[in-house]
Amino acid sequence: MQVTIDGVPFVPACASTSRIGIAITTHNRPDVLNLAIEQHMKHLPAGALVVVIDDGSKPAAVVPDGVQLLRHETSLGIVASKNASLTALMNAGCEHLFLWDEDAWPIANNWHLPYIESPEPHLAYQFLDLAGRNKLNDLSVLYRDDQHVAYTGQRGVMLYYHRSAIEEVGGFDPVYGRGMYEHSDLALRIHNAGMTTWAYADVVGSEKLIHSLDEHEAVERSVPRPDRQALVERNVKIHNERRDTGFTGYVEYRQQRDAVITTLLTSQPDPQRGTKLTASPDMLAKWAASLRQCGRIALVDELQTVPADVELHRVPDVKMNVYFRRWLHIWQHLRDHPEYRFVWCTDGTDVEMLRAPWEEMEPERCMSVLNRRPTPTHGRNRIILSISIRNSLKHTAAM
Repeated sequence: MQVTIDGVPFVPACASTSRIGIAITTHNRPDVLNLAIEQHMKHLPAGALVVVIDDGSKPAAVVPDGVQLLRHETSLGIVASKNASLTALMNAGCEHLFLWDEDAWPIANNWHLPYIESPEPHLAYQFLDLAGRNKLNDLSVLYRDDQHVAYTGQRGVMLYYHRSAIEEVGGFDPVYGRGMYEHSDLALRIHNAGMTTWAYADVVGSEKLIHSLDEHEAVERSVPRPDRQALVERNVKIHNERRDTGFTGYVEYRQQRDAVITTLLTSQPDPQRGTKLTASPDMLAKWAASLRQCGRIALVDELQTVPADVELHRVPDVKMNVYFRRWLHIWQHLRDHPEYRFVWCTDGTDVEMLRAPWEEMEPERCMSVLNRRPTPTHGRNRIILSISIRNSLKHTAAM
């Protein structure tokens, strides 16, 4: 049974995930945002998740009930905001991801269907040129059939991704700073990975589905012209070099952090000591206090409390040699936490950090243990299982 209230279709509240995710980025344009949200709710797909990413607006953006709000206290720019959009929708389990600027919105019911029914895992709302007298003359049509139209470039006002595309090549590359060319770079990486027929394509008839204030020159740009020009001049060189070399690299879109992981597994006898240890938070106190600029992760099977600032993660009691078990639990933890950038795995009872090693570590020299397949294009988790950087750790056990 389909339930419609005030023209909006609803699905049961027990649905655990939304297949369709809509993320709207905004910065200092509250009136435009309010109009966009009103239009989105008017034409909302059934069960869709709606998230607003407020990139440091002053005053802070306000959203109605039923819309999630994620806020950057200070503006981080387009790249960070679009990656926050991807993170929110991917974490929510959405299959179809629609990333909108706040100055564009749907104007017809079922606007999403041509996108999600297309076999292309990436499309974007496109307009060949501005609607008024002023013209950009920067795009041309490459191909057209009864379902798709492909162009020589891409607008960024509404970007559609199937989650498989993001899982394959990642998100928007921070190399582009606050933005410009970041969405074209992602489109090229998806295309170079063999996932799309064309790098820059849209569905036919999208002008009847979506309205863009940019297209109609009906809104001030959120990025001032001098700043925009400087970003374009810098980023076009990066973009074009990658385009010309067929760059296809995975770019992590989730905010990453560094961490040190230890295990304290006391449910089984310690093979070296021949006895079962009694778990105590004091055993990890010096280790925890010495760590700097990182998360402190303890994987434990009996310990109930941990020192301040340590994150406790409970693992199952398994009748297995603890020196084998520790690596099993570490691997499982790393698999479940893709937000890590660099990780050290150390003993916790007799190891202290002497200085933070993070700035000296080079991603290309680190062991990646969670790539989905062993190819150089996937660097999903750059994780160290065992590494020696001189004078970074002190081992306090008697030798």
